[in-house]
Amino acid sequence: MSRAERRHARERARSAAPGSTEPGVGGARATEGEPAGVSGADAAVTSAGNGNRRTPRPPAATDRRKRGHQRRRPAAPVLAFYLFKISVIGAVLVLASVVASRIAPHMSEPVAFHNINAQTKSEQMETLAGGCVDLVVVGNSMGAFGIDPTLLVADTWLHSAYNASQFGSLMSMDRQWTAEQVLPDLHPATVVVVADSVSFSSTSAALAASQRQWDHALATRQGALANADRWAARHFVLFRERSRLSDFDEWRALLLGEPAPPRFRDDTLPVELDALGHAQTGESLIGTEDEQRMMTFHMASLFNGKWEIDPSQVADLGGLLDDLTGHGVDAVVLIPPTTEQFASLHPNGQSDIDRAESLIIEVASRRGVPVADFSELTRDPANFWDTHHLNDRGSGLLSEAFAGWLNDNGVESRHCGKGD
Repeated sequence: MSRAERRHARERARSAAPGSTEPGVGGARATEGEPAGVSGADAAVTSAGNGNRRTPRPPAATDRRKRGHQRRRPAAPVLAFYLFKISVIGAVLVLASVVASRIAPHMSEPVAFHNINAQTKSEQMETLAGGCVDLVVVGNSMGAFGIDPTLLVADTWLHSAYNASQFGSLMSMDRQWTAEQVLPDLHPATVVVVADSVSFSSTSAALAASQRQWDHALATRQGALANADRWAARHFVLFRERSRLSDFDEWRALLLGEPAPPRFRDDTLPVELDALGHAQTGESLIGTEDEQRMMTFHMASLFNGKWEIDPSQVADLGGLLDDLTGHGVDAVVLIPPTTEQFASLHPNGQSDIDRAESLIIEVASRRGVPVADFSELTRDPANFWDTHHLNDRGSGLLSEAFAGWLNDNGVESRHCGKGD
């Protein structure tokens, strides 16, 4: 076979082999400038000897690169997509806020505290916050029933007085309430702290439940998240009104044209509060057919079969007195009277009450704070609404007696101001 015939035979063999570049055989068409039938490896060798030719990339690597390129989005379209989502969410929130601001006035008033008593007194203090109050009473419900500010003003040098005592409070709650609500709103010259055996007993089922509710209420819970929540509630209507906007009863009343439901569905005051925070009632349950039911209720809710002094609550009494003197406020501790029926609810009777009163006097005396001890002022059941809350007749006795004590016991006769 001649040399030309052997060359043609080799070319035919290459064209018939796998990877052939001949059209119709399955290979790729030869590119311009490259001989047909040159494999990837041969092309690389050829390219190495020819500086103006690129080495073809292996097909697998090229496919991977194309697939990776297809998965990646360009940066600008991705940013535009997320900006669009954010703008839609913002528009929805703005629209919801506008709707909420129009609907809210037709719903019940918003609440921030754990019970109706604290909520009402907070609103009363906000009304008085334009000026200041000479004397403020803080403590639990025994203080709320016991001291009538109107009588104090009538019988003393005071120009103004307010009863900020809460229902169902422990001394820890009284301390926080005084620091965060009373002092900033009313700027009093004198604060009277009502303390008794119940103030220290966190083992009480009712008071422990009240403390838990206090710890979760918008206005009184503590921590960074709580502060952020209060800030949002002040500035954004959706945060402020969220509990009402998610309440089925509120929407039902709105859509049916009915009156808004009460703000506290399961928490109503059995008595009325006057404009100065005094709890008023002319009734007395002792000696009536309701007495036994009342005694059973107090035994189950206040004492739960036991009574113990919580040292942390005693410490909070001292802390509260220190807070007041640190703000330049005159402090007075008042011990209110109770009935014999109340003493019988304690495991050791009157001796438990005496032990609590001794602690109260000791804590106040160490700080030079005067104590107005009216524990023996009256035991007459006719002066009490129940075992330990004075009715209007009893509060008149205590208020007049305390007014005389203020006049006679060297308490400085100064008026309120807006200093610390």
